[in-house]
Amino acid sequence: MAQLDIGPYEAQKSRIFFSGANAVEIPASFASPLATESQARKFPGVVIHPDFMGLRPLFEDLSWRLATHGFSVICPDPFVHLSKEDQANLDPATRMRSMALLDDELQMHDLVAAANELTKLAGISTMNVTGFCLGGMQVLKAAATGRFDRAVSFYGQLRLPPEWQGGTMGSPLGHL
Repeated sequence: MAQLDIGPYEAQKSRIFFSGANAVEIPASFASPLATESQARKFPGVVIHPDFMGLRPLFEDLSWRLATHGFSVICPDPFVHLSKEDQANLDPATRMRSMALLDDELQMHDLVAAANELTKLAGISTMNVTGFCLGGMQVLKAAATGRFDRAVSFYGQLRLPPEWQGGTMGSPLGHL
């Protein structure tokens, strides 16, 4: 699998927690270039929405690699509002079935809260959002919130797969 080359900046990474929808504590990966405060304000921010397998080392590494290129990055866990059992089950088939349990309103609130937390932590002014697969679909919806300057979707669905329908997750086309 290809990966982003390491950039010219030294970067730091850590696991953080911030308050999301319904005051739920959301774990997230945070990474930023090592810089003075005045330099840091020049770095753009990126909120990453992971794919259907959630926050894991792949996205923690991507966050850090983006930070080495001059981005301050936060990648929140999108599954914190599911039951503990659904959060813990990483079987891909079971995880796919749990997609219908995701709630767009909570997801958008949490992405905006992640952007606000990143602004607080890194003092940045330009905020971007990106995501992959499930995250790519959610990014299309996040673009409609008005919080993000740019949105980049990778492999995001424009229409919900049939097995994801019936819950509180809607098609991105309804948000644009």
